[in-house]
Amino acid sequence: MPLLAIFLGLFALSGSPVPLSLESPPSETTPPKLVNALVAKVGDEYVTVFDVHLDALLERLRISPAPFELDEVRTLSEQQFQTVLSNLVVERLVLADVQILQLVSEEAINHKHGASLATFERERLTLAHVQPLLTALGLTPSELLARLRAKLMVQEYLDLTLGPELTSREAELRHHYQKNRGMYGNRSFEEVRPSVQAALVAEKRKTRLQTWLARLRERTPVTLLSLDVHLSTKP
Repeated sequence: MPLLAIFLGLFALSGSPVPLSLESPPSETTPPKLVNALVAKVGDEYVTVFDVHLDALLERLRISPAPFELDEVRTLSEQQFQTVLSNLVVERLVLADVQILQLVSEEAINHKHGASLATFERERLTLAHVQPLLTALGLTPSELLARLRAKLMVQEYLDLTLGPELTSREAELRHHYQKNRGMYGNRSFEEVRPSVQAALVAEKRKTRLQTWLARLRERTPVTLLSLDVHLSTKP
């Protein structure tokens, strides 16, 4: 399973929402049409309903070339909306770290994923039903590709920083086995050694990810904005 998928599974949007005055736009660079659709703030950047819908569109295009209507990504269930929003917040957190540590470059992404990006552009963005969708959103194919490139950068960064396989000493394995005997029934330690190893590695990975996530959020604060956002709002 990709590290990003594991990471997202540990991430929960939390914190105290703060009111946002729409009379004073949060920044001069925020497009006016998006001011009343802000849903989160990651560091100095805002995540909007438009961003959520755009991310849903990109994921839909990655999954299948089958035609679909824009309303399929504009109208999301609450669970879908929260899932995509969590994804976006994590990506913004990681990208902030990428900019600070400079471990992954766009050149490296282009070198490693250039072929897949070109395939996506050729086989997805040229489809007859896609161009009207992009036009309706005021986007160009290159802007959508930039979003995909950012996602690849996040995955690459996680692989580099958290990817090395975790190992466990014999004493750790036996301690975990004794501590969780109920999970293994009457089977001996040798019988369940692979399962014990996998469970302990998963436990260590979860701890590592939680610690790393806490560090990210200390460096880059996350705030949910208490706006009355209708989940089917159209950008």
